[in-house]
Amino acid sequence: MELKQWEKHYDKVIENQIDLYMKEKGNELVMPDPLRSKEFQLSGYRDQLAQLIHSKTADDVINQALSLICNQMPQAVAKEVWDSVSEEFCHCEENISRYLEADAQKERSNQPHQESDPIISEDIYTPIYEMCGLSLETLNHCYAFGQSLYKNEPDNSKFVMLFLMKIAPQICEFWVSAAMCDKQMGRYQAAIEIYKLAEIAFPDIPSLYLYCADNYIADGDITSAKIQLEAAKNVLSQSTETTAQWQKTYEFLLSKTS
Repeated sequence: MELKQWEKHYDKVIENQIDLYMKEKGNELVMPDPLRSKEFQLSGYRDQLAQLIHSKTADDVINQALSLICNQMPQAVAKEVWDSVSEEFCHCEENISRYLEADAQKERSNQPHQESDPIISEDIYTPIYEMCGLSLETLNHCYAFGQSLYKNEPDNSKFVMLFLMKIAPQICEFWVSAAMCDKQMGRYQAAIEIYKLAEIAFPDIPSLYLYCADNYIADGDITSAKIQLEAAKNVLSQSTETTAQWQKTYEFLLSKTS
């Protein structure tokens, strides 16, 4: 489970994923500003998004999380659950090596991509967990394990959540849980950083703005909290899936900024 090739593979996959996201959502992020061109704003947003999910510490996070999963998860879950999880992890390095080899062969041969080929495509984003042969069920088990560490070991819980966020960045819950670990430890600015990046990746999810506002309030920055609440209000007004729960949360947080 050392997964020595994760970092190289992670770099390539995340670059593709960020480019695809900016191509799809970039224009929605640009605001009228006579001092900042569209290109300047897009470049800044791209750098911000890459800052967290494409970090130089990716390998350290992965290794620390895998160590926790190996050493603590067997005692925290049923035997059949661990047997299933460990079986998938045992084949990760083999699977990811196969993807890298196939990709290298494609580059050497310069042959067109076939739909059945397990190759990293320039226009099709395949998350790392799929390339490693990990199922969503295994991710859910790891997520539950990470949550079990939240109360007494929030630092370790964050390692697990960052690991999940890095191999499956399209799942918003992993971002939220990583940020919640920071709040649990009183690291409000660290939590805010994750939420603000998540807002770029998931601009239509109102809870992100509300959670971010909550951390600003806890950190004593009411002005920034109001900005986040205004953004949450706009998203809530446009959402077709607005729930009473988030509306009540918005009203509660708004009352704390008065």
